[in-house]
Amino acid sequence: MYALALLAFACARLTDTQGEFDTDTGGPGGDSDTDTGADTDTGAETGADTDTGGDTDTGGETDTGGDGAVTLSFVGSVATIAGTPIGLDASDRSSPVDGTVTWELAALDVDADLARGDYFTVGSFTLNIGGKVVTGSGAPEIQVEDMSTDTWRYVDGDAQVVEVPPVMFVDGVATPELGLWFSMTDADGASFSSDALVTPFPMLDPSELFITFSLEDGGTVLLELTAITEL
Repeated sequence: MYALALLAFACARLTDTQGEFDTDTGGPGGDSDTDTGADTDTGAETGADTDTGGDTDTGGETDTGGDGAVTLSFVGSVATIAGTPIGLDASDRSSPVDGTVTWELAALDVDADLARGDYFTVGSFTLNIGGKVVTGSGAPEIQVEDMSTDTWRYVDGDAQVVEVPPVMFVDGVATPELGLWFSMTDADGASFSSDALVTPFPMLDPSELFITFSLEDGGTVLLELTAITEL
């Protein structure tokens, strides 16, 4: 009887041990499943790389034309005077002129046409003419056309077609009625490859360009340029 009891006890212990073994074996497998689930978290981290794709917003900088600024200096003479613009008269015809024009490249293109860029930016303009100094508003409009002919324009003051045009100055005096229109066209269409604002500036030889450079305040003065230099 005692031997039978010992045998029954041994069998019960064997059964318990086997159960514990199965449970322990299943445990690591469960841990492994848990680790595999962690891999799913790693996949989420990979998905976070999609956020990095948000760098596409930086691509929007293409519209801004880039960083920095362009400054051109120019020399020339008065070609035509009609009326008495900024106090000039016929006696100022053929008198020498010189000046500079600057515009920032970081500006948004407000024209959706891929061949026409229209930028309201920050810049400066100075013109020495007939003993007077004309300065810009500091808020010029730059237009770039990349078509069969390439055209660049610098528009300031009352020449801007906006609700409230910026104000230019003559000898430091605000002159709201004064507008500036400075346009250069390359008839060969070889200057621009897009409508973006660029540097170095490609239009520097007046002899190869069609140039319109005018100031208007009720009268008109047209300038003829003989040299343009990028500073």
